[in-house]
Parts: sequence; structure tokens; C-alpha cells
Amino acid sequence: MKILFLLINFCSAVFFYAGETIQNEPTAEHVKPQHHDYGIIPPPGFEYAPEIPGFTKSNTDMKIAFSEMPVAYVDMTADMEKSVADMGGVIIEQFTLNGAPGMLIEVVQKSSDPSSHEDRYSLTMLWDAKGSTLNITANVPISSNLKDALISSFKTLAHMNDLPTPSVDAQQLLDKMGISLDPGALLYGGTMMGIVYFNETGENVLAPSQASGKQSEAQFTIRKLPVQTTIEEWEATLKRKATLRDKEPEPYQSTTVNGYPARELIRENGEELKYILVIFSEDSNYELSARAKSNPKGWLVKFKAVAASIKLK
Repeated sequence: MKILFLLINFCSAVFFYAGETIQNEPTAEHVKPQHHDYGIIPPPGFEYAPEIPGFTKSNTDMKIAFSEMPVAYVDMTADMEKSVADMGGVIIEQFTLNGAPGMLIEVVQKSSDPSSHEDRYSLTMLWDAKGSTLNITANVPISSNLKDALISSFKTLAHMNDLPTPSVDAQQLLDKMGISLDPGALLYGGTMMGIVYFNETGENVLAPSQASGKQSEAQFTIRKLPVQTTIEEWEATLKRKATLRDKEPEPYQSTTVNGYPARELIRENGEELKYILVIFSEDSNYELSARAKSNPKGWLVKFKAVAASIKLK
């Protein structure tokens, strides 16, 4: 689990502009996860799962998770080849997809349960999403023999900003994630899972295009992380990230959210604020990620109010 978490959130890697060149257009078979501009044609048997967001296969624990990290691909993938090799993984392919570089990474996870002999592997595609890095990760048993199908599915990635996401009720998403938010704590917003934008007056809008021409000053996301890690693994990942970049470990604060241990990261850069809260429950990790473009002290108070209102069911 530690290996996959490092890959998904903090790893760095070497890349080369080589390999296959792919250009896709969206089709009726493509599905776009909620709050993403891109979609794929899911492998046979996988269905849309908004609570991830991504896809799951019925009656199994197999899943495909979408996430987008606010880190440029060139930075995200600095020193990747060495990092992946050190962890026993391999970059299995590099390519150009829709005019931008991407890579596929495979990491085998040996079962730590002596009563189980089911080894698993994670297949991760990192792709340059113009200023950020799109991450699509599948975690499945090796015995599923789905590697080729997953690779083919990932490579169908297409821009789908103008096409609708399957309709999902916000409260149903929260229920599936096992999260509730106290509306009383959100004096400036609403209680929806996923990205919530705020304009300069503090009004809650569901997407930038619905902001009536007003700038989205701040936003936050709440999600159940696709991979569970312990606090110790999370802290070790921060230290490893700093070592790879020859920097001091990023400072964090230990806290609790309604009885559950949590860790806070607060990053201020001039007028910009980035706030991250990771909650560690018995069987899952949850993340609140928030950012603001101005008034960092004021927005930090509001983001902490959102964090304090989170309850795990």
C-alpha cells in the first residue's frame, strides 16, 4: 500500500518522449468521471462509480480511480525511473496521447496476509493535462488477467469537457463515501462531494462556467482516497519526497477530526493558499484539499470550518 500511495501522490520520475502516438475523439462509449474534463472507455465489466470517482467491477474489489494533481507533468515525473525501480516497479511504456506525454507504471504488491495468496498489482497512467498531471490507477489481482484490457482502456482517454457526466445526486455520493458534512459549518457554501467553487462574494457555484462571469476565488474537494495508508506510511512518504528533491520535509500538524487522527498541510505563497487535510480511519483515508487565490488567512478559517464539520458514518 505504501508503494502505491507514493506513486499516486508524491513520486517523481524520468520520462522520454518516445513510443506510440495516439489521438482520440470522444465516443458514445466514453464515460467522464465527475469533476474531470477527460473520460475513457471502461474495460468490459467495469461500471461508473462516482464515489471514487472512477469505475468498479461488480462483486469484486477491483477499481479504477481518477485523480488530477496540481503539479506540472515535468515536475511530477522528475526522477521517476529511479524512484519506481527502487520500489520494485517498472515504467512499462511511454507515449504521446492527444499531443501530450504520458507513461504507464506497474507495481506488483505481494500479499501481506499469510492466509491469502492473492498478489495484486497497480497499473498507473500519468498524463500531462496542461499544467496538472492526470492520474488513472487500477488496482486488481494478478490472477484477473486484466492488464491488456486496462492498458487499452487507459489509452482511450479523450477530452470530454462538453459532454455530460452521468447524473449523480450529491448526497448519494456523500453516503457512498461514508461522509456527512454539517451545513451549519458551511456559512459560505453547500454540502456537495467533489469540487465546490466560490466566487468573490462567497457564493457557492458548482462549476466555473456557472459563476456568471465572476472569478472562482476558492474551491475545495472532499474524496475517499483509492488507497489506504497508515499515518507512519504517509509521514514517511513526505520525507521521501523531500529527499528526492533535496529539500527539507514539508511541515505538517497533527490533529483530530471528530475523534479520528488527521494530518494538516498548510502552504502559503503570497496571496495563494493550499490546505490539505488527510483523515485516517480504521479502513479508509479521506482527503480534504482546498485552495484560494487571495485572502489566505480568511479562507484558512473557512476551510478549517469545513474540515471540522466532516463526520465519518
